[in-house]
Order: sequence, then structure tokens, then C-alpha cells
Amino acid sequence: MHFDEVLLYLGELGPYQWRMLLFPVGIPTIFVAMQIMAPVFFAADIDHRCYVPGCDEGTSPNFFEPWLNETIPLEERNGKLQRSQCLYYNLSQEMSNCSDIHEYDIGDATPTLPCSEWVYDTSVIHSSLLSEWNLVCDREWLAALAESFFMAGILVGAGITGFLADRFGRKPTYYGSLMLMLFSGVITAYMPNFYSYTIARFFVGISCCSMALAFVIALEFCGPSKRVTAGMIGMIYFATGYFILTLAAYFLRDWRHLNIAISASAVIFIPFWWFIPESIRWLISQDRLEEAEDAVRKFAKINKVDLPEFLFASLEEETHRDHVKHKTSVLDLFRSCIILRRTIVIAFIWFVNSLVYYGLSLNINSIGGNLYLNFLLMGAVEIPAYIFCLLILDRIGRKLLLSSAMLLSGIATACLAAVPEKLHLLQMLMVLTGKFGIATSFASVYIYTAELLPTPVRSAGVGICSMMARVGGIIAPQIALLAVFLKSLPYLVFGTCAVIAGLLVLALPETLNKPLPETVEEAEHLGKLIGSASEADERSPLISDGNDTPEHELS
Repeated sequence: MHFDEVLLYLGELGPYQWRMLLFPVGIPTIFVAMQIMAPVFFAADIDHRCYVPGCDEGTSPNFFEPWLNETIPLEERNGKLQRSQCLYYNLSQEMSNCSDIHEYDIGDATPTLPCSEWVYDTSVIHSSLLSEWNLVCDREWLAALAESFFMAGILVGAGITGFLADRFGRKPTYYGSLMLMLFSGVITAYMPNFYSYTIARFFVGISCCSMALAFVIALEFCGPSKRVTAGMIGMIYFATGYFILTLAAYFLRDWRHLNIAISASAVIFIPFWWFIPESIRWLISQDRLEEAEDAVRKFAKINKVDLPEFLFASLEEETHRDHVKHKTSVLDLFRSCIILRRTIVIAFIWFVNSLVYYGLSLNINSIGGNLYLNFLLMGAVEIPAYIFCLLILDRIGRKLLLSSAMLLSGIATACLAAVPEKLHLLQMLMVLTGKFGIATSFASVYIYTAELLPTPVRSAGVGICSMMARVGGIIAPQIALLAVFLKSLPYLVFGTCAVIAGLLVLALPETLNKPLPETVEEAEHLGKLIGSASEADERSPLISDGNDTPEHELS
């Protein structure tokens, strides 16, 4: 008997699962969201100008001065003429002070010099990475580099946590990630320079892989008909992180204070060890049947159900048969051509999801308008996306929804490239439409991936896909720098990639109403016709895949 059948007795989404989803799994997801999105405020774009020798005085000069028109040249930026942020007129050799600035004939032929120091407008953002370490002008790329390093940390963490979770269990790996988030997050706030900050954020990135593991744990405890609900609850927690981060950033305008607030609050994770359950599916896959039986009995007690004794004997018999049939390892992702092809396609889809999601989210500064309102809207649009997923995913299936969502996001993002900058409301409409589509896609791809992969390599497979997503996250800030050459180029790249990925989804099999595959063989049969009556008899009736998936699909 498969564990999906056991869940029919235990309850597919009862008090035990709700308790787990709401606390040890859900709450950390809020903190992951805040850590991932924090650079929007850590590295907020503060208006700046050159420090003008002979005019600016003291250690805290005013940003606005009456002599700026005579000392700072104009340049076209964001579709209109504005004072340069990186150049000033070379008048200091002849000019003793700004009181006689009107005596000089200043025009287009007046020579300019690049800034060596800057003055920042701290009326909105009091301190950010850019103002503290002068990450502006020809050093602007360093802010993108720091974000890429953070995503590289998630990339490394995805590989490490996937292996550790399959080797040593979901619980210790998950808890270790939470503790790393707490300590590395707090340390980041005290880093003395940009390079130490970047290294510290790398380790915060490693800890953020706890989110992918949280999804694996949640889905492995829920029955087939409730996986979507469980997955959407996790994603709604992630969107909640946007609201809390916006509120915190609004009142804490210094990046160090904000970092301490969102990192030190993770101290609540310390007692979570006593609340995080080990995955029963993982215990069964490791042949640790006594522990699995104890966990099932605790599960049943909290859900207030009585289990028949034959259930455990049947589960043990099925487990031993699976172990004799095929001893699995992470290499099974590559031994099977079917699983390998699917893994390559789904990994590319994760890559594009991350590329577009973070490309839109982390570059909201480029749209203009109120930073806090824009960011709040970017988070708010995810809530209807997840509710839409919850309502529709079990009706039309994973494949159609994922493909449609990615195509919607790709088309909207590509269209954004053609919208003039002066049409701010239309720009925001395109951004929010693109974000709605990619949020819908991201929510469904977590569930879809977990349903495509067999239990013994599920965490490793999700880890590999998460690694590819982090590659997308690493590249996203660098693609955003292409705006230096053509303002619309980043959006064209993001949109094109999303359209390609949306079409590739159609090559995968549907998993709607299928039980989670416990073995590689069962995973291979997703999307295939049952070969014979004897094969059908050998497998549980609940494993029947149906005839609804065409044979041309990537099976």
C-alpha cells in the first residue's frame, strides 16, 4: 500500500497538516521572502549629484543648492532633461567660492569632470548600500554583483540542501537552514564594507533554500487532492513577506536598521525543532519503518482517526517490494532517459521563472513613481495569482495553467518594452500583468515538479531545479544592466524567454489527480498508457494514470 492510500485514512489535509503548514513551514517562508526582496530597499536608488569642490562645504552638504544649475550639467535621463548624477563643471581652479558663480560663462563647451565624491538626497531613504559605499555611476554594477552573489548562495544551497535532505532527512536539513538564516542575516547588518557584506549575503542566500524544502515537506504530508491548497498556502505566506517588508522599510529608512529588524526576528525559529515533523515518505523510502509507523500513529492521533492494523503490514510489504525492485539514488534522475528529459525541461522552466520573477521584482526602481507603493503592488498582485491557482489548478490541470501563465507573463513583459516612459500607469499595468503571470507560474511549478519526481530523489530533483532557478536569479540583475544600452532591452529578453518556456511546458505529462510517484518506475509511467492487465494489477488502483495524456508528450 502506498502512502497516498494511507493518507486517505489519515486525512488529506487535517489538523496535523494545518498545524504544520501554518507554523514550522509557513512562517519561515515569510522570512525567506523578506530576505530575497530586501535588496529593493537595501540598494534603493537614492538621487545623487557630484560633490562640487569650492561650493559644497562640510561633511553633510545639502543636496539642493541655488548654484546647482551653474555647476552641474544637464543630461537626458528617463526621457527628460535632468541634472547629471556623475559629472560636474570644471570651474574649481578659477572659482574661489560659489558667491561669484554668476561671473562665469557656462555652456555646452564648458569642460566637465567625473565625480570623485557624491551628495545624496536623504529625504526619503536615509541610507542605502549605494549612498554608504558610493555604488553609483561607474560603480553601479557592484550593486547588481552583490545581488548575483546572493542568488549564487541560493544556487549552492539548493545543491547542498537537496543532497542533505535525501541523505539525512528533511527535518535536520530544514532546521539547519533556518538557523543559518538567523545568524548570517544578523551578521550582515554589521559588515564594515561592500565586500564583506556581499560574502555575508551569500550565506543568507544559502539559508533561503529552506523555502524549497518547506514545499517538499508540505506536499509530502498532503493527499493528492490537497497538494494545490498546501502549495498555495506556502506561496501566500511568501507574498505576505512583501507586505511586512514594505511596512518595515517604510518606518526603517536605514538599510542596516531594516536588516537587523528582519533578520533578528528569525530568533522565533529556535524552538521550531520540536514542531518540525520528519517526512513519513522519506522514512519509508529509507526503510525506517518503525519510525514511520510511530509518526503515522502520532499523525492519526492529532487528526483523531483510528487506523486499521493491516495498514502498517500492507505499507511494510509494499516498501520492501519497492526496495527489492530497485534501490534508488540521485543518479536515477540521469539513468532514466524519460526522467532525464523531463528534468531538463522542468529545470529550464524554473530558470526562466526565476529570471523573469526577479527581473521584474528587483528592478521595480526602474519604473519610477513611489517605491513603497510600487513594491506593495508587486506583492499584492501575487495574492490573486495564488487564489486563481487554487481555484483553477485542479480544474484545468498543471500543464495548461503553467503554460498559459508563462505565455501571459512573456507577452506582457515584452509589450512593456514598447510603452513610453511618460505613460507610467500603463507601464505599471504591464508590469503587474507580467508579475501576475509569473507568480501564477512559479506557484504551480513547485507543485508540478514535486508531482513529476519519485520520492527517493524528489528533494534532490527539486534541488536541481531550484539550482537552475538560482542561475536565472544570478543572471537577472546582470540583464537589467543592459538598460544602459537600450532601456527596453531587459524586458525584451525576459519576455522572449518566458514565451519559449511556456511552449516547452506542453511537452510534459499531466499530473492532475495522480498520486505522488514513490519509485522511478511509477514516475516513468506518468503520461503513459498502462501496458498490460498484469501491470495494472501489480500497481495500486490509485496509481492508475489514465489515458488522457497523448503519447507525443515528453514521457
